[in-house]
Amino acid sequence: MTATAGDPTEAPAAPSPSVVVGAARPEEARRLLALAAPVARARGAQLLLVYVPEAAPEGGAAPEPDTDADLIPGGLSALVKVLRHRASVDTALRSVVRQHGVGLLILQWHDQPDAEEGNAEERANRRRHAERIRRLFLDPPCEAWLVDGSLGGRPVRSILLVPADGLPGRETLKAAHDLRGSDATLTYLDVQAKQNGSPSESLTRRLDEGLGSGRHSVRSVEAKSRERAALDEMKRHTYDLLLVEAPDSGVVPMLAAPEVPADLLERSEIPMVVVNQPQSRAAVTIRRWWDRVYLWTASLDDEQRVSVYSDLRRAARADRDFLTLTVLSTGIAALGLLLNSAAVIIGAMLVAPFMAPLISLGLAVVYGDPRFMRVGAAAIVKGTLVAYPIGILLGVLIPHVTLGNEVLARTEPSGLDLLVALLSGAAGAYAYARRDLSAALPGVAIAAALVPPLAASAILLGSGEFEEAAGAALLYALNVTAISAAAAIVFLWFGFRPERQRLGRMRAFFGGFAMIATLVVAVTVLVVVLGNRDRTNAQIDHAVRTTVGEWLPDDAVLDRIEIDASGAEVQVRVRVESATLRTAEDAATLAAHLAEDLHRAVDVDLVVIPVARGAAGAPADQ
Repeated sequence: MTATAGDPTEAPAAPSPSVVVGAARPEEARRLLALAAPVARARGAQLLLVYVPEAAPEGGAAPEPDTDADLIPGGLSALVKVLRHRASVDTALRSVVRQHGVGLLILQWHDQPDAEEGNAEERANRRRHAERIRRLFLDPPCEAWLVDGSLGGRPVRSILLVPADGLPGRETLKAAHDLRGSDATLTYLDVQAKQNGSPSESLTRRLDEGLGSGRHSVRSVEAKSRERAALDEMKRHTYDLLLVEAPDSGVVPMLAAPEVPADLLERSEIPMVVVNQPQSRAAVTIRRWWDRVYLWTASLDDEQRVSVYSDLRRAARADRDFLTLTVLSTGIAALGLLLNSAAVIIGAMLVAPFMAPLISLGLAVVYGDPRFMRVGAAAIVKGTLVAYPIGILLGVLIPHVTLGNEVLARTEPSGLDLLVALLSGAAGAYAYARRDLSAALPGVAIAAALVPPLAASAILLGSGEFEEAAGAALLYALNVTAISAAAAIVFLWFGFRPERQRLGRMRAFFGGFAMIATLVVAVTVLVVVLGNRDRTNAQIDHAVRTTVGEWLPDDAVLDRIEIDASGAEVQVRVRVESATLRTAEDAATLAAHLAEDLHRAVDVDLVVIPVARGAAGAPADQ
C-alpha cells in the first residue's frame, strides 16, 4: 500500500496507535521493518514506513524511484503501509505522528560520514540528515527508538538491558518484552558505584511487573560508568541485542534532559536499540538551552569525572603537608600585612593550600557524598584553627607596628569582594575539571585571596582591634562560602551529579546546596548591612566636616573632629583654636546647624583652645 504526503486519497488515520519507521534508503527501510514487525504484532498496531529518499547531488541525475518491493522485506508487504515524503526527515515524521496517532517511532542511527565517503556535497547532506535524526530522537513527539546495526533476520534470543539511571522505565521494559521472543532471555545490568550484593526489592518488583516473574535475570556489577560496564559485559557473554535507555544530562537531576549514548553506539559490536520518551516543554526548553550554551564547554565523560573526583578527594585531606603549608602561608601573609608589602602577600597566596578543599567541598555537595563533605569541611576548619594562633601571636609580639592599608583594606568586605570570590571559585573548579588548565591554578589562588583576610583577622585580634578583626573574619567567611558555591555550580555544569537511585545521596545533594545557599545569603546580608552602615557613616562624616568648616569663624583653626553615629543621637566632638568662640551658645548654634543638615538629633561637645592675638606698629624714630 502506498500513499503520498498531501495526497487527498491518503488513507485515514488508524484507530490504534501505529508503529512508524523512518528511512532514507531501501536497505535502511528493510533493516528497520524487520525489527519493527514483531513489535507491531505484539502491540496490535499498524506498521507505517515513512520513506524520505536522500536528495540527489546538485547537478546529478535524479535516482530511479524505489518501489515498495525494494523497501519491504519479503513476507511483510501485507503488513506495511508506505508513506512517501519529500520534506526533510524530521518534518515528515512529525507530520505523520500528528496525523496517524503514532505510539512508537523507530529511527536509524547515522554516524558522521568519513572524509573518503562520497563527495563533499554528499557528506554535507548526510551530516544534515544525521543531525535531524539526532534532534528528532532527543525531542520525540512520541516514544522513540534509535537503532544501530542489524539482526540480519535472526530472532532475538538474548537481550542485555542497560538503564539510564535508577530503576528502568516502564516503556523500556515494554520494549524489552516486545523485542524478545517467547523463549528469549533478558539480563538486566545493575551498575553500582560500590557493590552492594543482591538487587534492591524495588528493582526486583519493577522487573517482575514489566517482564513477568522468572523471565529475567539481574547482573549486579561495580563499575565507574554504565558504558564501561555494558562493554565489559558484552565481552564476557554473548547477546543478540543491547537495549539502552537514553541517559540524562543536565544542570539539576530533576531537570535533566536525555542525550544520545554516542560512546556505546560507536563501540558496541552487536545491534543496539536506544529508548527515549517525549519530554515536557520545560525539559525541551532546557535541553535546547543546554545544546547552545552548555555543550560549548564540551562536557566531561564518565571516566574524566571519576578522575577529577579521585584527584580532588586526595587533595582535600588535611594531612601533614596541608597543615605545614597552612602554617607557612599564614606566617608569610601576616608578615606581608605588617610590612604593608603586596608582593609578600601574593607569595602567601601562592603557598596557601586552602583552594583544593574548598573546590572539593563544592564537588562533594554535587555528588551528595556526606563523607566527602566532611573531609573538605574538616580541612577548612583545621586550617583555620591552625592559622589563627600564628596571626594572634604576631599581633601580640609586634603590637606597635602601624597597621597599613593592606590590613585595613581587608576589614570592610563589600559586594565586589563577593563577586571576586564567586568568579575565583568558578575559575578554580573549571581549572581542576580541565586537567590541561592546571597552569591557571596559581592565578586562581592569587585572585581567591583566602589567607590574607584570615591572617589580618588574627593580627587584629592579637592587637585588641576586635571590630576590625570581625570585619576581616567576615571577608574570610565570604570567600569560603562563595568559592564553594561557585565550584558546585561549575561542577553541575560539567555534568557531575548524584545517583538518583541512592536516596541518601539525593538528600545530601539538596541539603548541601541548601546549606551553602543559606551561608552565602547570610554572609551577603551581613556584607550589605555593614556596607550600608559604612556608607551612612561616611556620609555623616562628610556632612559634619562640611558644616563645621562653613560655620567656624575666620579666626578659628580646626584641630580635629570626632564623630560617633552608632546611637540615635549623633555625638560630635569639635576641638578648635579660636579667640572669639567662648560660650555654650556657640556649641548650641553649631548643634542646630548640624541637626538641620543631618536630619537627626545632634549633641555637640565644643572644645575651644583660647588664642590671644595682638599687633603692634613700627617704633617711632628717636
